[in-house]
Amino acid sequence: MAECAVGDTGVRDDRKSRFVLVVDSNPAERNYTSIILQRFEYSVCTAATVEEALESMAVAVPALVISDAALQEKSGLDLLGTMRQREGLKDIPLIFLSSF
Repeated sequence: MAECAVGDTGVRDDRKSRFVLVVDSNPAERNYTSIILQRFEYSVCTAATVEEALESMAVAVPALVISDAALQEKSGLDLLGTMRQREGLKDIPLIFLSSF
């Protein structure tokens, strides 16, 4: 299940450009990345899988996606490919963050 930072139940119009989705199968990495972004006043949602990320983006479209390249089951490249095929998601920038 995708999770959003406490207090961020939705994305207000004035904050859409500061809404980031963090995708990583490692809970510690998701948390660490979220904490850093929140310190810079970004609204953050997290997801552990490609499916969770896509479900989250169906509810609220982020300004940026930061994803691990090596996720469980499907990879970050699978996420990127799916995003590029979907209207409304294809123009969202995606940054790969990996510990390889």
